[in-house]
Amino acid sequence: MTCRKVEKIFTQLFNLRLVAATALNFDRAATRKAGELYEDLPACRGGADRRQKIQASDYLHVDETGWRVDGVNHHLGYAGHERLAFFHIDRHRSTAVAEAILGPKFDGLLNPDGYCVYDALWASDKQTCLSHLLRAAKELEPPLQALPPKDLSAQQTEVQRRAKGFSDRVQKLMGEACQPGRRLREKPVQAAQARRLENNYQPQLQKICARPLANPEAEKLRLRRRENRAKRFTFIRHPKVGPTNNQAEQSLRPSVILRKLTFGNRSPAGARHHSVLSSLLLTAQRQGRDARTALLALFTKPLSVAKKAFYHNSS
Repeated sequence: MTCRKVEKIFTQLFNLRLVAATALNFDRAATRKAGELYEDLPACRGGADRRQKIQASDYLHVDETGWRVDGVNHHLGYAGHERLAFFHIDRHRSTAVAEAILGPKFDGLLNPDGYCVYDALWASDKQTCLSHLLRAAKELEPPLQALPPKDLSAQQTEVQRRAKGFSDRVQKLMGEACQPGRRLREKPVQAAQARRLENNYQPQLQKICARPLANPEAEKLRLRRRENRAKRFTFIRHPKVGPTNNQAEQSLRPSVILRKLTFGNRSPAGARHHSVLSSLLLTAQRQGRDARTALLALFTKPLSVAKKAFYHNSS
């Protein structure tokens, strides 16, 4: 919502005079006061016995989307789970940026979308999003059907047939693997049964990705899937994470809508406001805290009290 719409709502609904600059200044003041709380979300200070928040989480969903700051391309990154949310806007989306948020060694399980930056990031375990793999396999189909069969040579027809078969098998396997995801979240299985389920899918994916493909796009997908096949079915052993990265995408969705309406931020200061307030307000919401009460505490109470209004220190 724009500051001018906030002004109109206060005037029409509450008969309170408010100028747009006041609403903007409220954001700025809240960001200044909440800066330390925001920095505490990914913090890892004072040794392992005092690890907190994002870096101490058992598992994390991570993702990023495009952003604009004064017309320059940036990236809005997210890291979080059902209890915490952390947003960060940066000019780059490199491994160094990810390490600044998650730390050089993340002891939990990481669920990214398959972006190569997260492949280089150290984590105790990973679950690459199956939905992205399913989508990539589906995107192979239109180019394979672009030319009518009569315009293709026998060799080209065989190349397309094999690429189409590869796409179909990947889609079928990923669709089948996603189905147990919800059931496992509701009722996890014993470790031995989880290993059997995982060992059932791994050889199938290995077999699908065994033979090289002449189609360049299909081959690129095959190599990518073959390299990371060990990270596809981790969710069976860790059902809290799930087979997809949908949690991160849903967390970014409000910011994506805002970006389409406002085209991002006009300044680095505005980007900072968005990162800080989005992180703290979504975290408060996920912990069952009232946003108005938390903001009131931020402006009227000591910082230690305001922190408790936004999130539990043991989160």
